[in-house]
Amino acid sequence: MQIKLTHQGFILVLIPLAVQVIFMIAFFWMLKQAEKEIVEEQRTRDMVAACNRIARIILKSGAGLTLHPPNSPEDRFQSKTPGDNLPREFAKLRFLAEGHPEQLQAINQLEKDWRSSWYAMRDLKDYAKANSNVAIMVKFAQVQDKLHVMHASLDELMNNFVKLEEDGPALQAENRQRQKLVLILFLLIDVILALGLCIYFSKQTASRLNALVRNARNLALDKPIEGKISGNDELADLQKALVSMSSSLAQARQKERAILDNAEDIICSLDANTSFVTASNAAETLWGFTEEELRGRRLAELIEPDDWEHTREKLSEIKQLGQVQDIENRVITSSGAALNMLWRVNWSGSEKNYFCVVHDITSRRQMERLKLEFMSMITHDIRSPINSVQAFLSMMGEKIYGELNDKGLNRLKALEESVDLVSRLISNLLDLEKAESGMLVLEPQDATSTHILASSINIVRALAERKQVNLVQQGAPFDLVADPGRIVQVMVNLISNAIKFTPAGSSVFVTCTQEKEEAIFTVKDEGPGIDAEHQSRIFNRFEQISGRNTAGTGLGLAIAKAIVEAHRGQIAVASDGKNGATFIVRLPIE
Repeated sequence: MQIKLTHQGFILVLIPLAVQVIFMIAFFWMLKQAEKEIVEEQRTRDMVAACNRIARIILKSGAGLTLHPPNSPEDRFQSKTPGDNLPREFAKLRFLAEGHPEQLQAINQLEKDWRSSWYAMRDLKDYAKANSNVAIMVKFAQVQDKLHVMHASLDELMNNFVKLEEDGPALQAENRQRQKLVLILFLLIDVILALGLCIYFSKQTASRLNALVRNARNLALDKPIEGKISGNDELADLQKALVSMSSSLAQARQKERAILDNAEDIICSLDANTSFVTASNAAETLWGFTEEELRGRRLAELIEPDDWEHTREKLSEIKQLGQVQDIENRVITSSGAALNMLWRVNWSGSEKNYFCVVHDITSRRQMERLKLEFMSMITHDIRSPINSVQAFLSMMGEKIYGELNDKGLNRLKALEESVDLVSRLISNLLDLEKAESGMLVLEPQDATSTHILASSINIVRALAERKQVNLVQQGAPFDLVADPGRIVQVMVNLISNAIKFTPAGSSVFVTCTQEKEEAIFTVKDEGPGIDAEHQSRIFNRFEQISGRNTAGTGLGLAIAKAIVEAHRGQIAVASDGKNGATFIVRLPIE
């Protein structure tokens, strides 16, 4: 079982710390012992001093016992003893010897011998009064023997105390040496233990970390995880996470590869020199080249020569700006056919690669060509006969081919309106297709806002008079750069719609204002308004709002939006759904 890294940290700290605590306890105990030895040394000195005082008093007591010539029987023996202070000195000595039974016993014995000698000397005086000199001398000899015994005991006690006093410095020196040895020993143990634990744990951890590093590199290189780290510590958990991540990444790569292999679009990458690095299986399907055949091949070898310069410039721009952009070009396949491709390209600065998604738009371009051919057919093969029909009906209305009765005139008018609707539908379709295909040509020039409004109102004035709607032009003149013909087309469309939906006797307000760098044109009617739910889709083609249906193609607002956006402007509608609608056109002045 492996010790967790957090526990290893605790062990590396706590075990040396425990050794240091034990060392500090032992060191303080040794300091206390040294202090006791110092106290003991002082006590020994005091005891030696006390013994010296007792010895001096005893010597004086012994010296006070003398024999004099007999003047009278009472004066043959005199004893001068200063031993009255000895009991107090023995008391001090016993106090200093507390806790030392052997010393107390020797002191008590000395005191006992002294008292015996003291009493003998005291009794000798009385004995001298009643006895002869010979008897006194014998008794004096006995007292002298007791004094000798007492002196011997005192000498022995003194020798012991002196020996203790002399041994004190040696014991302290020995204790200091012992303290040094203990200090060095504990330091060595602490250092050896800390180094041993560090070496043990680091060696164990380093080998496991190296294994994890190898596995992480294998994971980055998409190689299998090698070996297994046993235990239940953090490194083992990390190894399990790497294994789980490797499995998840393998599954993700399989799914990713399956998506790439089955994608209809080509997903590829190019290096900074525009050479292929990777390519999905769709490249073989669309271009006829496998990934192995494309790898290391320059993109210029596949692009139609006429399209390469544009492609190269776009790639350089994408690399410089770091923006995702589209590139359209033609790719020469392995069979020699040219396919129209739309490249979605992104540059990765960290990996120094272009990442591309390539979509085949050949069918789209073919459809656009067919659409253009269809539009051309409408323009020439349908519009021309309709123009002829319109001209013939106009001549009939002018009675060139004779008079028509009232019924015939009504039928003629209905037929003119139908043909006019078809003609406007064709014109609108052509304009809308040009706008959506990017073929709407604008001719920007200096224009005046009020002139654009006046031209637009003049075109629809007849319609307003028939509907009995008053047209009100507002706003101060200002200059702008735009295609005046197209802007007039937008305004005529908006004003015509406003007239259609405004009740007779009401007004349509046409306004132009300037805000900073924008030209703002508004057309406000007094009709039924447009509900909010319809405002978001009113500019879609063929979209007509319930309650506002009129005879129209449903393309006018879609064309207006396309023209405004071609001018880098915006068009919007504002209405509360009850009190009319206001169409707002915003155009940049320059």
